[in-house]
Amino acid sequence: VIGAWQATRSTGQLVRPGRAVAVEPKVMDLLWCLTAHGTAVVPRDTLIETCWPRRVVTDDALARTVSKLRQALGDT
Repeated sequence: VIGAWQATRSTGQLVRPGRAVAVEPKVMDLLWCLTAHGTAVVPRDTLIETCWPRRVVTDDALARTVSKLRQALGDT
């Protein structure tokens, strides 16, 4: 549970009263990583290692994934 949202990793669904959103697996991976750390700031390298293990990705890939997550949650 994230605020009013219920996240189901296996289905890629974010659900809150009156709204359901399907998100990409990488977006859900990012959400899982962030929530696993509670309110702590998660280092960029940790996010990349968690979401893209054993791959070389750019900061832009992380930024796009964060943007998709914020959009799915309705965060401005």
